[in-house]
Amino acid sequence: MKQNIKQYENRYRDVVVFIFRKWEKGTKL
Repeated sequence: MKQNIKQYENRYRDVVVFIFRKWEKGTKL
């Protein structure tokens, strides 16, 4: 169970970082 949760956290983190970087490039203040 813990390994599955860890994999899910890593995948979620990767997606968040990807979206954040894309948003950061899209909006330069």
